Amino acid sequence: MPPKTNTELIQELSNTVAAQEGTISRLESRLVTELRDSRETFQERADETNEEIHRLATELRVLAERVAAREREAEELRQALRREAEERKAAEEKRRDEIATLKSELAAVRQENITLRQQFQDHVAHYQERDRRQWQLFVLVIGAALSLATGLIVTLARK
Repeated sequence: MPPKTNTELIQELSNTVAAQEGTISRLESRLVTELRDSRETFQERADETNEEIHRLATELRVLAERVAAREREAEELRQALRREAEERKAAEEKRRDEIATLKSELAAVRQENITLRQQFQDHVAHYQERDRRQWQLFVLVIGAALSLATGLIVTLARK
């Protein structure tokens, strides 16, 4: 093949440049389109992200309010629990005092019961002794009356 002339080379280079310019311009238009699409996508995502951030911030505020409310409720419950514990402690002390009082009263009643039983036994023993003495006296009086009657009968029979 014979060597190409400068004109042919220039023509070939011009064709190559023209083809390259077409490719470059297609690439530029594609790049601009993709850049525009990317910008729109970025803007949409930025808007979505801003909306999501706003939604999360709102949700965070709601959750923070709930946490604060729960903390207030927990503190109220702790205070109620403390009051209940104090009331139970006071009631327990009162019950212990009442139990101690009842135990001392029971001990006093038992002691009184023991004393009354002893007095009753003493009274029964005294009554039995008195009854025994009355029967002895009765037998003695009857014996004396019979002896007197016998003596009178003997005296009257001798006369």
